[in-house]
Amino acid sequence: MTTIKLNLHELFVRAFGGEIALVPATINLAEALEFADAADPECNIHDLLASENKIAIIWCVDDVRHIRGDLSVAQAWDVLESVRNRHDATLGVTWETLTAAAEALFGTANKLRADRFKRALNAYDEPEPTDLLADALHWCQTSGTSFDEALRLARLHFDAETDSE
Repeated sequence: MTTIKLNLHELFVRAFGGEIALVPATINLAEALEFADAADPECNIHDLLASENKIAIIWCVDDVRHIRGDLSVAQAWDVLESVRNRHDATLGVTWETLTAAAEALFGTANKLRADRFKRALNAYDEPEPTDLLADALHWCQTSGTSFDEALRLARLHFDAETDSE
């Protein structure tokens, strides 16, 4: 695990202002920072790392959800943790490693979409898409949404998502 040292003295000086006397004490940091109106002190992670001659490339759940919009925030976090736990320094972390980890954990996006549609079909007596599509037409009519435009966009998404298959 990579660690960095935090200069709590500096954080307290920023939070409370001025110089702080150095005395042995037990302090509830959350209460102290709340009292100082600094419950969420900000620090620049890159500056902290630089002070220790370290760097970090930071990936977030938004990055994962950029490539896999079908994943929840919790699932995207699972992908990031998986990548961290299986990190290979010769490969690094790339869009490809995030995609591979997401597929290993949750399957391909296209399979998940097909499975979601299958679950929606289970609400019908006949497991074929005709009634589901008819219901979609009714919904579009009552909501003022163009079914033809939605179908056109769906076709574009489908073509883009299956282009590499």
